[in-house]
Amino acid sequence: MKITKEKNTYIMYEIKYNIKLSEDGRPYIDLPKDYKDKPEDKFFVIELTRYLFISILNNNGGLYDENTKAHIENTLDLLDKVSVEMADIIKKILKGEDVINYDIRVNDIKERDNLNYKGIIYNDKIFNRKEGLKVLVLEDLSLYELKGGIDNKHWTKI
Repeated sequence: MKITKEKNTYIMYEIKYNIKLSEDGRPYIDLPKDYKDKPEDKFFVIELTRYLFISILNNNGGLYDENTKAHIENTLDLLDKVSVEMADIIKKILKGEDVINYDIRVNDIKERDNLNYKGIIYNDKIFNRKEGLKVLVLEDLSLYELKGGIDNKHWTKI
C-alpha cells in the first residue's frame, strides 16, 4: 500500500470498476481482469457500507418498523466490529508491521519461485525449502505454502 502525505491529505490508490448489467438487468460491479485484491480496498468497502447504514438510520429511520430498525442496527454493529479489526490490520500495514504469519517475505512470484532449494537465509534465520514453508508475496499480498512437494508447482495460495 503506497500512501503519500500532501498537506495533511492522504492519497491512496483508486479502485477502478465498471457497472454492468446481469442477464436479468440487475446492475453489478465489474472489476477489471488485472485487478489485484488488496486489503485497503476491502476496508474502503466496509467503511462505505457502514456510512450507508448510518445514513439510512439517521435519515430514513422513521420509515422502518422496529423489527427492521433492529436488523439494520445489528448489521451496523457487525460492520463496526469488522471495521475495527480491519482498521487495526491497515494500521499495522501502514506502520510496516507484519499482520500475517509467514516464514519468508518476497516482492513477487518470480522471487518466490527462485527461492533456493538448498536453504534460504531470511531475517537471520535459515529456512529449508520443504512442505509447510509459508511465503508472503508483497506484490499481491498473498500467502503461499508448499504442499505436496517442494517444486514451484506445489505452491498453494492460502
